[in-house]
Amino acid sequence: MRPDITLSLVVAAVAGSMFITGCSTRSGPFTDDERRAMNQAAHRLSMQDPSGPYRISGLITETPGGSGWRITALTGETIAYLKALGVGHTVAATAQRAFPYERSFADPAEFLEVMRPAIRRRFTERGLILKDVHVFNPAFGAYSIQTHLTRQVPSDEDGAPAKLYEHWYLFTFARTDDPRALYSISYSERSPSEKERETLRQEASAFFNGVQLVAPPRYR
Repeated sequence: MRPDITLSLVVAAVAGSMFITGCSTRSGPFTDDERRAMNQAAHRLSMQDPSGPYRISGLITETPGGSGWRITALTGETIAYLKALGVGHTVAATAQRAFPYERSFADPAEFLEVMRPAIRRRFTERGLILKDVHVFNPAFGAYSIQTHLTRQVPSDEDGAPAKLYEHWYLFTFARTDDPRALYSISYSERSPSEKERETLRQEASAFFNGVQLVAPPRYR
């Protein structure tokens, strides 16, 4: 049995101007356009029983704790949960398997070296990273990176402040039993507050602890 996941307590470094290009991996869970579509879908999509568990390729997830969650995306490779807390204020959780992913890695150090700029590039597509940190966390194996990130994003909701802030906890990992795929699991909050809510880390840990790794699809 896998031990409970503990999110590393690290001080996020202020993001500088360095920006590394040339990596086309999709290691962040969703684009901002997709998040906007999820926000809009939350008002019209309602699952009768969102408690799950739900299985996607290689993973089983449970709906995050508390009430008010909706499933806004559910495919063979992706699941997304969303909860609206107010105008411009949502909490989201996602799990995704990106396939095929053809890049191989010599060791975990190279995995971190490649993924760190890829994740940063993903989150700078439509936002300003204010602070971020990326560290090894073996919760999902040797090739498992935990990211803690805060970024500023423009509002996409009527009545919300012009600037919103997103606080992310994200795992990006590769599996030795599924070498042609890249996985990401996230828990995040978007709100008018630049300060992270005190319980967000605990909520994220609980969601991550509800994720089970299962046998991936067989390759043809």
